[in-house]
Amino acid sequence: MATLQGAITSDGRLDEPDWTGEPATDAFLTIDSVEGATPNRWILLRVRADSEALYLGSRCFDPTPAGIVAHSRRARRELGRAMGSEGGGLGASPRTMHR
Repeated sequence: MATLQGAITSDGRLDEPDWTGEPATDAFLTIDSVEGATPNRWILLRVRADSEALYLGSRCFDPTPAGIVAHSRRARRELGRAMGSEGGGLGASPRTMHR
């Protein structure tokens, strides 16, 4: 975890300088399908903090992004914005999307 050097805006984008660099982790294993196996999608997680909050920023990469389904107009709009910035603060799977 890193201490914030600047301000974070909770807008679903990871474009502040604090979201670059280390520490970050992609050491995740699956719990469904084959427990303990290497995931078939890649997630990069960064954790940042200041004196008032803990911030989690993830970039989720899917080899077939056309299969991602958004279940509401707002979710579709946010997903479209995030896809343009290659990820952002959204968690998405082929069947569900949440923020």
